[in-house]
Amino acid sequence: MTTGQKIPQMSGTIGDIQQGIQTIQMTLGQIIQHQTNLEQRLTALETNASSQFTNLVQQEIQEFKNSQQKQQAQIIDLLKEQKQLLQQILTKYGN
Repeated sequence: MTTGQKIPQMSGTIGDIQQGIQTIQMTLGQIIQHQTNLEQRLTALETNASSQFTNLVQQEIQEFKNSQQKQQAQIIDLLKEQKQLLQQILTKYGN
């Protein structure tokens, strides 16, 4: 089946054509190298972001634990004070 389209006539020497092909190959090689570099940079960014996120979560968990421990210690101190006050009241007013 034909479409009626004509194949354009090639011009230039074989050397010109080979030089054009080499230029295309070189450009494609550069594109591949740039893509590889971008992929490596993206991977490094992802790794760095993941590491920073993990560190941030660990810091938040540690800060929460420290806060909880501090609050627990304060509650224990308050309970001890209340116990002492109650003992003083019982001693003073007898039971």
